[in-house]
Amino acid sequence: MTRVSWKRIHVAWWAVTLLPALVSSPSCAGMGNDGPTDVAASERSFVDIADRVGPAVVSIVASYTIVQRFSPWGDEFMDQFFHQFMEAPQQERRQQVQSAGSGVIVTADGTILTNAHVIANARNVTVYLSDKKEYKAKIVGRDEDTDLAVLKIVPVGHLVAAPLGDSDRIHVGQWAIAIGNPFALENTMTVGVISAKGRKLNDSEGGRTAHYTSFIQTDASINKGNSGGPLLNIRGEVIGINSMIFSPSGGSVGIGFAIPINLAKSVMEGLIKEGKIVRPQLGVAYQPLTPEVRKKMRIPEGVGMEVNKVFKGTAAEKAGLKAGDILLAVDRKPLRDADDLRTAVLQHRVGDALALEILRNGSRLTIQVLLREQAPVAAREAGVAPGGKEEGATATWLGLTVEEMTEDIARQLEARDDQGVVVTKVDQDSPAMNAGVQRGDVVREIENQPVTNLAAFTALRQKVGEKDGVLLLVERQGSTMYVVVSRAVKGGGE
Repeated sequence: MTRVSWKRIHVAWWAVTLLPALVSSPSCAGMGNDGPTDVAASERSFVDIADRVGPAVVSIVASYTIVQRFSPWGDEFMDQFFHQFMEAPQQERRQQVQSAGSGVIVTADGTILTNAHVIANARNVTVYLSDKKEYKAKIVGRDEDTDLAVLKIVPVGHLVAAPLGDSDRIHVGQWAIAIGNPFALENTMTVGVISAKGRKLNDSEGGRTAHYTSFIQTDASINKGNSGGPLLNIRGEVIGINSMIFSPSGGSVGIGFAIPINLAKSVMEGLIKEGKIVRPQLGVAYQPLTPEVRKKMRIPEGVGMEVNKVFKGTAAEKAGLKAGDILLAVDRKPLRDADDLRTAVLQHRVGDALALEILRNGSRLTIQVLLREQAPVAAREAGVAPGGKEEGATATWLGLTVEEMTEDIARQLEARDDQGVVVTKVDQDSPAMNAGVQRGDVVREIENQPVTNLAAFTALRQKVGEKDGVLLLVERQGSTMYVVVSRAVKGGGE
C-alpha cells in the first residue's frame, strides 16, 4: 500500500477547496500573511455563533421509574401452575432510570425546546445551563407525533435565547451548525452543510414522526446526546431541532435529521396554549399528476397535486373543494411534492385560514379553507338517484364499454353517488387499457365536463369526436384520478 504523507494531503485539500475561491474573491487583493480575508471572516462567523448561541444550549437529564413485574417462583412451569390454581400475585421491582439529551432556550424567560424522546415519560426533569447553573424544569407539553417537547424553567435574571430562523428559506449546500451535548460532552459544536430538505422517512426509520415530519438532513455530526439541540444557519438562527441519525454503528456517519423549526414553532405554540396538540386537518386524499395529465392540462413540470377524494364533514368539503380539483399552491407557495400540503397544514392551527390555489375545469381559483380539528374520516354520503336513467343500455368508446350507474351498483362499488357511468368492459390492447382504465371504474368527467348519465356520456363522446388525448376523470374504490386516453395506441378502440 502506497504511503501518503499528511502534509501532502493537507496541501491538496487547500488547493482543491480554497484556491478557486481565493482566485475569484475580490478580497484577494487585500490578502496578507494571515491568509485569505474571506476565510478568516468565515472562521470569525463560527466563533461568533459559538459565543452568541452556545449559552442558549442546555443539557437535559430526565428521571423516571421503570416498573418490572416478576414471579417469585422463577420457573416457567411453576409460574403457570401457581398463577392458574393459586392466583399467586406477581411482585414488582422498581428501577430509577435517567435519560440525557440537549435543548435550546427560545425565550429569555426560560422556554426550552427539545425532543419528546429526550424526556420520555419523565416526571422529574433537570436542566443544566452552560454556566453550570441547575434548574428543575416543568414539562409544558410533549407531542410524540412530531417528537417535540416544551419545558419551562424559572431563571434568576434573563437568559440567552437563540433566535429562530425560517426553515422554508433554507437551501441544500448552505452551512449547517449543530450544538449539543453528545456523550455528555457539554456544548460541542460541529459544522457541515444541509444535505437535503423535505426528507421523508419510513415508519421503521422515523416511527410515528415519519407521518408528520419532513426532515432536514445534514452531515454536521450528530451523536447520542445531541437530540433536542439546535441546528443553526450561518447567521446563528435555529433552523431545526436535531432529532435522530441514520447509522449502522450507532455513531455519526454524516446522516443526521432535524425537525424544521417552522413546524417546531407551530407545535410549541400549541403546547404552550393548550398543553397538547390539537392537530388541524384539511380532509382530502391526493396524488401527484401523471406526465400525460400534466401535458394535457398544460401544467408546468413539478407543480400540482390531484385531489382524489374529499372527506365528508371536513374543512375541505366545507370550503367547496371537489374530487378532480388540481391543487397548485398553498399560501402562495407552489405544491411540488406530495408532502408540501401536509407540511403546510401542520404549520397552522385549528381555525387558521389556508389559501389554496386550484385548477378546476380549466380555470384557476383561490379557495380559503378554515382548518378544522383532525377527526376520523366520516363514512361517504350516499348519493341521490337522478332521473333519466337508461337501465340495461350500454355505450362503447376508445375500447370502453359503459352502462348507467344505479344505486345498487354505486353501493357495490362504494362510489360516492350513482352519477356517471360504470365501465363494464375494457378491450385488450385498446387505448383505454393502455391508459390504465379498469373494469369497475366510474367515469365522472370527459374533458372537464360532467358525466351525469349515459346520455351525457354519449353527447360528450360525440362532441369530442376524433380528438386525440381525451381527458377522463374516473373514480375507483372511492378515489378519483385523471387519465389521458390516447388514440395513438393501436388496438380495439372505437
